[in-house]
Amino acid sequence: MKEYILDSKYMTSKQELHEHLQTLMKFPSYYGKNLDALYDVLTDIAEDTLVVLPKDTKTKLGDYGVTLIQVFKDASEENPKLKIRIEK
Repeated sequence: MKEYILDSKYMTSKQELHEHLQTLMKFPSYYGKNLDALYDVLTDIAEDTLVVLPKDTKTKLGDYGVTLIQVFKDASEENPKLKIRIEK
């Protein structure tokens, strides 16, 4: 299983977050760097994958962090190959 651990130090802006996600998870160059594009690439994952979100995602990104977590949850419900865990 692939495992990706997001680093909250890259959660200072939406742009930096999406650049971190693209680099870490090796998203294609056409990745749109927004939440709709994130959902699309997450639901396309074809091998067992775990994404670990930092516990301070909501604190670092505010409402965007709340929506980001929901996008990961929704994508994991749609794609059985994707699992998420939020650090405690």
